[in-house]
Amino acid sequence: MNKYLIKKLKEGRSNKGLRQSDVTKITGIKTTTLSNYENGVTEPDIDTFLMLCDLYDLDFYEILGEGYGYKVSGADFDIRISEIEHLKKYRTLDEHGKDIIDILLEKEFQRCAASYNERTLLEDVKRECEKIDAEMEAKNKKHTLFGA
Repeated sequence: MNKYLIKKLKEGRSNKGLRQSDVTKITGIKTTTLSNYENGVTEPDIDTFLMLCDLYDLDFYEILGEGYGYKVSGADFDIRISEIEHLKKYRTLDEHGKDIIDILLEKEFQRCAASYNERTLLEDVKRECEKIDAEMEAKNKKHTLFGA
């Protein structure tokens, strides 16, 4: 389940001063089902989500936009509302400000890419070690069977 959606549903209920049992009485949603929504076990269907947004006075458009993003035409990615807000701010900067942001963004991208590559490498090594362990274990069993 989408972490942002979970967070907003919990906050919405809490901000309205409602307990899960109150929501159950108002909506007919079982307490366990509501708890599952708020703990990320299951996701409400769209009708239930809209009903909860209405009850909690939440902007469903904002939650879905931030939680899942919007498809960018001609691109292979989605964009979230908060990212759109960053772009709006970026466009108001002068050239110096844009240069600073570009440098910072590139440095952070490189740092994250290096960290990702390191994790990927470690995962590859771990898989290879597990594969070798399994092969050695199979050979040991074979030797035991044939008395070698």
